Amino acid sequence: MNAADAAVCRRNLERVTAELLDAAEKRAAHIAELVKACLPDGRMTAEDAASAYGAAVSMLGYGERDGCRARRTLDCITSSVSVADRAAVASAVRSYLENDGLDQYLNPVRSACERPGRISYFKGPGADRAFDIFAASISDPSVSYARDFAAACENVYYGRSQFCILPVSNSTDGRLAGFYALAEKYELFGVMRCAVPHGDGQSRYVLFAADASCAKKTGLLSLEMKIPHGTERLTGLLNAASCLGVSCDGVDSLPTEFGTSYLLTFSADGQALCDLLFYAVCEGCDFEITGVYGIEDM
Repeated sequence: MNAADAAVCRRNLERVTAELLDAAEKRAAHIAELVKACLPDGRMTAEDAASAYGAAVSMLGYGERDGCRARRTLDCITSSVSVADRAAVASAVRSYLENDGLDQYLNPVRSACERPGRISYFKGPGADRAFDIFAASISDPSVSYARDFAAACENVYYGRSQFCILPVSNSTDGRLAGFYALAEKYELFGVMRCAVPHGDGQSRYVLFAADASCAKKTGLLSLEMKIPHGTERLTGLLNAASCLGVSCDGVDSLPTEFGTSYLLTFSADGQALCDLLFYAVCEGCDFEITGVYGIEDM
């Protein structure tokens, strides 16, 4: 190894890296101006925002480099820059939307529950402990013991209870796909979660409701969403999340009633999550949000 030559190469790489970072900052500024030029006059609707996104993305130029000796490297860089640019466009366009929050991406609120505060669950040591944890955050909680897990879900579906408790993972088996399928069958939404000691590890429980009206939607959040298995947009979605400051905390393959899906877990503040969801909508990514939790929920 020639130490002197290696030091020169390192300095050259540092210089090129600095140039790349400077170019990235300039590109971000140009993208912001491009978005402004594509916005409609007056009040902007969600449809207008999607149109502005498409118009701005169509004008992102990357050019061609004929005879490039590092074609694969260049294609890889261009692909990464494209995703970063699209994420930047999504964030810029959404910043002009009024009253755009997580509610825009969640299922509508269903009919009122007959028994607000009532929690239904299949009794067991772990579920009892989970109930105590969840009940501490609910106004005027009460309990309804169910004959099995399906009955607990039915109580929420038919409005006899506001919430139900299901185990969703443990240290031994990982994700418990059967309980996610049960939540999907009864159209339940996760609003709170907790961890309970189980043997040498722990079990995680989720408090499910009929809709997201009780979910925390501001501050630091953890969001779970499903997308169809095999989607070509998975990589783009994960890369866009990184560009938008959203952490991906897990990607699981999850059998569901309608096939196999990816279950993705993201964490960030509510605004960054909305940027990611707006990007997903504009990119035509088919997704369903299955739970939103406060980041402090374990």
